[in-house]
Amino acid sequence: MQNKLILTSLLLLLSLYANAQPSVSMDYSGVKRDTIPMQIFDQAKLQIFYDLTIALSKKGENKAVVVPMLTQRGRKYSQSIDYEYLRHDSTYNANMRSDMPMQKVIATTFVTINRIRNETVILKNYPKKGGCTYQNHIGSTNYRYENDVRDLVWSLQNQTKEIAGYTCKKATCNFRGRRYIAWYTPDIPIPDGPYVFSGLPGLILEIYDDHKHYCFTFKGMRKVDGWRPIYLRANNVVEIDREHFREMTANMRKDPCATFKAYNEPCPEEVRRKNEKPEPYNPIELW
Repeated sequence: MQNKLILTSLLLLLSLYANAQPSVSMDYSGVKRDTIPMQIFDQAKLQIFYDLTIALSKKGENKAVVVPMLTQRGRKYSQSIDYEYLRHDSTYNANMRSDMPMQKVIATTFVTINRIRNETVILKNYPKKGGCTYQNHIGSTNYRYENDVRDLVWSLQNQTKEIAGYTCKKATCNFRGRRYIAWYTPDIPIPDGPYVFSGLPGLILEIYDDHKHYCFTFKGMRKVDGWRPIYLRANNVVEIDREHFREMTANMRKDPCATFKAYNEPCPEEVRRKNEKPEPYNPIELW
């Protein structure tokens, strides 16, 4: 049911929409009202909200960005996802199922896509306990790989501090080239947290690397009423190894249009306009 409309073709339509004069009437008759297909793994029972503050370069001379991140816990799996990514998919699918004119659907999608800052979705404990599945996309292709996080070994410390009214204890670990300081609360006996971080005797309310390039801060949580799937996008999925994935994301930062071309994807006009000034690259996993 899903074709290349969803990402590359849609982005091309969005760039046309953004550059069109108000008086120009555009023809959307060839655009199918397809929703984003999902591979559903679980149903969320609890949502935990964090703000992720990212320093865009290693030297710290660039302005930091704040990304609203969400950890969704189900009966079997847990998911880390940009909240705006989740909102985009939900809004897009609802609009496609509605009678909303296609021009308005595309205009709304243009807004929601540009709010997404972290396009990597992580499914914890899949396909096996102690492992994670990462997914990101280039153009219309969703690239997926597995990452073993069983080497995430915590050192529990004696220090305590209060966060959001909870007494928290300190723990440290090393992961993929960074040293992290975590603050968790035994008052919420959930061994989870943001990103891949889990396994402590309580919920992680704050965690940051020792250079504070990546800082996750707890903002709140809520029980889920109704249907909230834990999913990965299921259209055009390609499974690759971790090193290949890391190479692709580094290249996307350095020269996105060349990367689109290398994977036989057209470079959207908006990306082409931004291509003159490469974004700083400071990945959360250094190796």
